[in-house]
Amino acid sequence: MVARLHLLLFISLLLVGSLAAPAVAELGPGGSFVDDDGNVHEGFIEAIAAEGITRGCNPPVNDKYCPAAAVTRGEMAAFLVRALALPVTRTDYFNDDSSSVFQADINALAEAGITRGCNPPSNDRFCPADAVSRGQMAAFLVRAFAYTDPGQGDWFTDDDGSVFEADIDRLRQAGVTNGCNPPANTLYCPNADVRRDEMASFLGRVLGLSPVFPPAVGESCVRPGTGQVPARQITVTPGQSPTLGEAFADARAGDHILLESGTHLQTGNLVINRSGTAASWIQIKAAPGADPIIDLNSSGEFRVSGSYVSLQDVDIRNGGGNNLHIAPDTTDVHHIHVADTVIHDLAWGPGAAIKINRNNPAGAAVGTICLENNDVSEALSNATIDGVGVDGAVVIGNDIHDNAVGSHGIFFKGGSADILIEGNVIRGIRGNAALQLGGSTGASFWNPLYPAWEGVDQVARNNVIADFDDSAVEIRGVDGAVVYNNTIVTQSNFAIFRLQVGDNASGGSSGNGDVHISSNLVIGTGGDPQYARNDGGSAAVVFGPQLWAGTFHNSGAATPGIPTFPQAGDVVVGAGALGTVVTNPTVTGLTGIADAVVRYTPIAGGPAQGAAEVLEGVVADMLGATRSISAPTMGAIEDA
Repeated sequence: MVARLHLLLFISLLLVGSLAAPAVAELGPGGSFVDDDGNVHEGFIEAIAAEGITRGCNPPVNDKYCPAAAVTRGEMAAFLVRALALPVTRTDYFNDDSSSVFQADINALAEAGITRGCNPPSNDRFCPADAVSRGQMAAFLVRAFAYTDPGQGDWFTDDDGSVFEADIDRLRQAGVTNGCNPPANTLYCPNADVRRDEMASFLGRVLGLSPVFPPAVGESCVRPGTGQVPARQITVTPGQSPTLGEAFADARAGDHILLESGTHLQTGNLVINRSGTAASWIQIKAAPGADPIIDLNSSGEFRVSGSYVSLQDVDIRNGGGNNLHIAPDTTDVHHIHVADTVIHDLAWGPGAAIKINRNNPAGAAVGTICLENNDVSEALSNATIDGVGVDGAVVIGNDIHDNAVGSHGIFFKGGSADILIEGNVIRGIRGNAALQLGGSTGASFWNPLYPAWEGVDQVARNNVIADFDDSAVEIRGVDGAVVYNNTIVTQSNFAIFRLQVGDNASGGSSGNGDVHISSNLVIGTGGDPQYARNDGGSAAVVFGPQLWAGTFHNSGAATPGIPTFPQAGDVVVGAGALGTVVTNPTVTGLTGIADAVVRYTPIAGGPAQGAAEVLEGVVADMLGATRSISAPTMGAIEDA
């Protein structure tokens, strides 16, 4: 057995040499899977997909990777068998895997001596459905790749007494893992489950693969291709046939539905439930030179329940319930693009200007949503943009403003994953957080892919958040939250950054894990706000450098995960010198993105320039200007 394993390892090393520069077909925005966009492990997910090591998690479609799901022992067997090209065997080693789709992989892994079973000393069971712990993963990889050098030994403080400690030390010496609590990395978390996205990076490193980065959804958004020729061009004129409702009911893939100027008055819900295709979107937009208004007449909402649908250059107002509602009817809804649209004056609610949610009674998901360059305001008793159970969304370049008092500017909760909120101006929010990652959600609305968290892998970067009176950024129950390079200008007396407990799908609670808050430019124009506070119990949070201009104070009592500010590396500017930081450090009368850019551009040679943390993946500011790769500027705007 040992000789066979060593032969296989020799073969695998030869394979590694040939895999270092994989030939990959050109990837579209977002890459192979719809649910990993913006994930820090996406490059390795694409790399192992290119080598056939992963095929996805939702066969036969396999357009999802399920990055936050735990790796099962059966899946681990499949990963390693494909990575090492292990041969099949006729020997049946275990008595509990006959119904597993991974039985052949499990037997091949046992034949190679990489697994010994799950019930020592008998070891006649494999436990294929059990999650793989980080300790078990270390043992799998050490056996598979014959790592023997422990280096200094005892690399981590939390694995003493673990049966896997020696394997963990060998894995650390090999450079496959650095630990689980960056930047200190003194812990390994041997009992924690291995997530599928983490597994991709582990495998990519041991195989010597180069990460494969598809065009970023956040940079290009997922929208109809510019060269798509309409199958039919249907013009809708107010007061004539076809009406919008008639055009939507008859819509086909590739249709371009053009709205002429005037008020398109709608009684009851206006619904588009027909779908386009990747090559032939259904496009709903203003006719050339037209300024159409969709007036929902206080009687219903504009609902999108089909996929590959684009909505552009219209004005939506006077909805009932919500103004624009993106939600499934009976089947999944995905690839929705809303751009250059004004959405305002919700007539009655509670509801959102834009609501996005899955349909759990029908088991229908919603995701791959792009909201781009819209003017969105005036929801009632809800966030202006409200996402629940969303599998992938990009909110980029929008003016989000003037919500009802007590409501948020924007949030994604209920198991919403892979969310990018970038380059927006969020202003005029009163009585609640301007920007929230995660939230508090009833169990019946939850995304079943992520039952333990309100949010997974949510990023807020390069936004301007100004003129608000509650927290700037609130994080509730998120695993993998990144908040960086935002410009925050406030007269609030509340905390700038606030952590809270969220819910989970079982009716319990979710804390916050893997939170990184860095390189934000914060100007307090009055009110003496707190730097940060945690009202939600334990949290794994790292604060990088920030710029604090004005007067702030620490919480009266220490709260978990919140340091004392200012920290080493922070830039501090007194209340009398705010004008040395940005051109115009005021919030009064702020009118939108263009105004925010004029006001909040950093002063040339000022304290914001060159003071930010260098973060992986930060390549441009909210205006598209390339950031310095060695000394970027604090806040949303790089260039003075």
